[in-house]
Amino acid sequence: EVKNYLSGCKAFIFAGKEDFGIAPVEVLASGVQIIMYKAGGALEYLKPNINGVFFNEQSIDSLADSIQQFESKEGIFETDKIKQSANSFSDHKFKLNIINQTLPLKFNGEVMEGKKQARKIGFATANIQADTTNLPAGIYASKVTINGKTYKGAGYIGTGESLGQRSKFVEVHIIDFDQDLYGKEIDLELQKIIRLDKKFEKFEDLINQIQKDIALIKNLD
Repeated sequence: EVKNYLSGCKAFIFAGKEDFGIAPVEVLASGVQIIMYKAGGALEYLKPNINGVFFNEQSIDSLADSIQQFESKEGIFETDKIKQSANSFSDHKFKLNIINQTLPLKFNGEVMEGKKQARKIGFATANIQADTTNLPAGIYASKVTINGKTYKGAGYIGTGESLGQRSKFVEVHIIDFDQDLYGKEIDLELQKIIRLDKKFEKFEDLINQIQKDIALIKNLD
């Protein structure tokens, strides 16, 4: 029912001051622009000329001016960009932010021979023993140090359900590295979780997602 109301809106006016208002985020997720008082939580999620406009004072004149400003710019707002601006407040992003408060975490271990399932789909990984009991399953932007040289890596913690495995383990695909590491010691630092683990029904979907994960990690500082 709320979506039906929003579908007929040109914009949503939020005149109050709150640390965080869920209503404006719901509006943005529906692709509707917001006109907001420039204070409080609005400073976090309103991006001028992308998803709405501010007004500077809680007065009729200031609000009227912002409405006129909005109408003069109405053609520049894009529905997809408005929806995307709400993504950082999604449940998934919230979980990632909480997990990232616990990072970085460092592990050291000897590379063991695994089941080589990831290698079969084109992504060789180094497996080590590590206590990841309290770490959520997911893909982690990582640093891997081998003989004093550091590489970027896509760390994985999970059970590997997409590849038919069940037991929780930790492995890392070392980017731009192709050497035998069995029996050698490496340092693994999990720096940032980029997504939670999920099961893929099709190998091609898993491969496409891994490629996206690695591309994202390559571009991180």
